[in-house]
Amino acid sequence: MEKSSMSSLKKKSLESESDEEVKETLESLKNHLQECKRLGKYVEAQMTFNRIAELKENKANTKISKLKTTKEKELEYMGRTYEREVVAVKSRWESKLNEYKIQAEDEEKKLTERQEEELLEARKELEKKFPEKVHPSIEYTVLKKKEEALANQNK
Repeated sequence: MEKSSMSSLKKKSLESESDEEVKETLESLKNHLQECKRLGKYVEAQMTFNRIAELKENKANTKISKLKTTKEKELEYMGRTYEREVVAVKSRWESKLNEYKIQAEDEEKKLTERQEEELLEARKELEKKFPEKVHPSIEYTVLKKKEEALANQNK
């Protein structure tokens, strides 16, 4: 009966077993191992020991596989979250940049208008200070007449 239980335990696939079934299987294999050692069935004990090691390794591999799957899903989720955040940040940045451009254009228009007004005021002030036609001074007129007279005399 022990051999038949041993062969049926070997036939079970680890993938279909749940954690509870694996624990029960390991416990029964440990009991079977102790029984084999007590009865002096060392070859069967060695096979049982190997099966226990195999089950433990498979259990560890399953656990690692589940952890990898979980971590991959978490990484994928984080990647999607990151992408959504990048899109949101870019959207906010473009919005702020557009607001800045509009504000800069408004400020530029205001500055241009103010400069034009200041230019007009400066021109008006200059026109007040200086008449449109400049009349030569009396000294200039006298000197110009002397120059013409000397030119006529070929001097």
